[in-house]
This record gives sequence, structure tokens and C-alpha cells, in this order.
Amino acid sequence: MLCAREVVPRIAAFWHFSYPTILYVFRDCGYLTITSRSRDGEFAARMVRSLGFFTFRGSPGKGGASALKNMIAAFKQSGGGGFVADGSQGPAQVAQRGLLVLAMYSGAPIMPVSIAANRCWRLPTWDKTVVPMPFSTVAVSYGPLITVPRNASSVELENYRIKLEQTMNEITSMAQKEAASFA
Repeated sequence: MLCAREVVPRIAAFWHFSYPTILYVFRDCGYLTITSRSRDGEFAARMVRSLGFFTFRGSPGKGGASALKNMIAAFKQSGGGGFVADGSQGPAQVAQRGLLVLAMYSGAPIMPVSIAANRCWRLPTWDKTVVPMPFSTVAVSYGPLITVPRNASSVELENYRIKLEQTMNEITSMAQKEAASFA
């Protein structure tokens, strides 16, 4: 397992559907993450803290800018963090810009990561959350690091957003193929 003490700070980017599994894979590393200020976000915040993450609370329109500012400062003393690339409300598997802004101002590269399980439940949620069944095999797939320059323009940020989204969807397909081979 790749923990904060062993690497240069990175921003692990993953799709919302993989949130529970990613949290388990990267547990007890002291990584940073963000959770919504909603009631569901409170449940998520408690869960991620119990798995050894340090959480900031915020979402678009509800303290998101403040949470992002505090995370940027915290990145300088941490091993990195894990963040949902498609946000807390989607649309599913469409990268949002907040993650790129964090990368731009923190100087940390984005490390795309995705998962798939050979046997899983898909919850009836907007993102079709994956919950691996007991004794299933989970494939984890990584993409190349994406570094966003500090002086990136709005147009460049959009190009990085598209690159991240394409990379995330490619590695998701790779993880699904790998997981299917275990069936």
C-alpha cells in the first residue's frame, strides 16, 4: 500500500462510485479529503476519520472555497489526499474543476486511480456506487500523473479537466477488464 509517509504529496483522483473501496484501499495513511456539509456528508466525515483520513468539510455553495483554501495550506505538511473527480453530485464520471484548482495551487500532481470488482453490488444512487461482495477480487488501476501549472489559464484548466476525465475513464475500463479476468 502506498502511504503518505512514503511518497511526495499527490492528489489521488477517483470517481464517486468507487468512494467506499478507495477509502478502504488507502486507509490509515493520514491522507486529506473533503466531505460535504450535508447530513450525508456528516456520515461520510465520520467514516473517513475512522479510516485514518483527515477531512475538510465543504461543497459548492456551502463552504467549498474555504475548505479548498484550507486544504491547499494543509497539503504542504501532508502526504497528499484523495478526492472525488466527479464531485459530490455528478454527473457521474465527468471530471469537475475543483480538483484541478487544488492541484494548481498546491503544486501536487494528480494521480488518477480507479477500481473494479469481479463480484459487486451497485447501489441505486446517481453514481451507481460499487460495493465489493465478500471474497471478491478488486482490481486497482492507476494512470499517469497529471501536473497542472500554477499559472494555467481557464482554457488550459479545461484541457486538463478533459485529460483527467479521459484518463479516469480509460483506467476504469482497464480495472473492469482486469477484474473480469478473475471471474
